Amino acid sequence: MKRAKNKNDLCTEYVRGLFNYNPLTGFLTHKERFGVITGERAGYINSGYRSVKINQIAYLEHRIIWLYVTGEWPLNEVDHKNLNKQDNSWNNLRQSSRKQNSFNGPTRKRKYGSLKGAFYHKNYKRWQSAIGIDNKIIYLGWFDSEIDAHDAYCEAALKYCGEFARISNAA
Repeated sequence: MKRAKNKNDLCTEYVRGLFNYNPLTGFLTHKERFGVITGERAGYINSGYRSVKINQIAYLEHRIIWLYVTGEWPLNEVDHKNLNKQDNSWNNLRQSSRKQNSFNGPTRKRKYGSLKGAFYHKNYKRWQSAIGIDNKIIYLGWFDSEIDAHDAYCEAALKYCGEFARISNAA
């Protein structure tokens, strides 16, 4: 299977001639042509993302959808707001830089603490809060409760990450 080398390999009109797109469901479906079932959902799941093949070249479905809707290839990345890699509904997609996309990541599992940005230190018997920005750790202070440490993280995340901040623990 070949991967797309150049984002300019496809034009909007060509993609719109192959597929229909439902912005509410996020589904690309095949239009009538030889070798496909008209109306069937296009693509397959690969590494958690949906991909579609066009002329034997695999493309990420959300990037094809961006081209389909806007008429232009995304400048950098397309972020899934709700972290569901297969939810390609239009209101779940937004253009982002690599950095912005990384801000919108899931909470990692930790031994101590369940709230994002809050870490318990057994030796000090206190909570600490920190956020990683530009490959640097910014320490936000020591706190008496996990919720206070998490609140400090949330404030910093909104300051540094804006609309891409993922401050809840929901994946």
